[in-house]
Amino acid sequence: MQKQLIAILIVLVVLVAGAVLSLNMEQKDIDPADDSNQALINASFRDADLIAVRIENAGGLLFQASKQTDNNTWYATHLADDLPYPIEKSLLASFVQTSMDANLVEAKSKRAENRARLGLSAITESDSAATLVNLEFSTGKVALLLGNQASIQNGQYLRYADESQMWLTDKSFSLPSDQYAWLSPNMLNLELADVKSLKRLGDETAWVIRSKEPADTGDSGFVLENFNEEEDELRFASIVDDVVESVMSLDFISVSTMTAEQWQDNAILASYEIEDIQGNIHSLRLIQESERYFAHFNTHGEQAYVNEWVYELQDYQARELLKTFDDFLVEKPVEAE
Repeated sequence: MQKQLIAILIVLVVLVAGAVLSLNMEQKDIDPADDSNQALINASFRDADLIAVRIENAGGLLFQASKQTDNNTWYATHLADDLPYPIEKSLLASFVQTSMDANLVEAKSKRAENRARLGLSAITESDSAATLVNLEFSTGKVALLLGNQASIQNGQYLRYADESQMWLTDKSFSLPSDQYAWLSPNMLNLELADVKSLKRLGDETAWVIRSKEPADTGDSGFVLENFNEEEDELRFASIVDDVVESVMSLDFISVSTMTAEQWQDNAILASYEIEDIQGNIHSLRLIQESERYFAHFNTHGEQAYVNEWVYELQDYQARELLKTFDDFLVEKPVEAE
């Protein structure tokens, strides 16, 4: 009798364990062999060359770039007319490294009705929160749908674009926030040490800043020409250096192709010439259109690509470009008559 009871208990334990396992598998809708810690990117791609990347969501194309085979330089091609534009390579490299390091740590549902909850609906659906990433390697392609960040665990939900199985990965991915986020921020690839002079052109607004010669004070920096320190005073000691740094570190909100009409229909607010230590002249013009400010450069050599583009600037940066000679100086008190 006792042996029979033991046998019955064993059978019941096995049945209960089987039922629990079956319930868990039903909830995840997967095979037990699929729920394993495995690399996101297959080993066959790890030693291959990445040659192209495309990132898009329900709102449209965010980023598309390819590597030039002749010089291994990456250029974005998702802007107007597919004109190539240099990218910020460190941002793309960080994303690729995260992809290579990521592991699939927990299998989730395969059911289509559960995709929206994890942010993994196809981007063809208007309310999709997913981002579709296509990675093209020399040995093949990988297409990923990236979804929501995990709320409890670290990581992010994703699925392969051609599969229904959803996964939790142990990494979170940094993606471009808009079409311009992963573009190279350098409009002119010049350091402050490369600048010989900065000139604002114009009859009433003109001024010239030049780099200090060793005979000036023996230190680096810039001086404002025609500044008479015996009669005038600078607003603050670093204002001259700050203006040069502001011009050389201009950042853009957006990038668009240059059209002749844009510059014919709007008055030029400010024009500049930047001379580098090699004697090359780079020009800069500023216009205002519909309460937005745009800058255009004209240069040559490796940076000549900027000639094709117009850069929308932040208002505060545009105001820096509107400084007159008097804006450098402390305002003199008006003498009483």
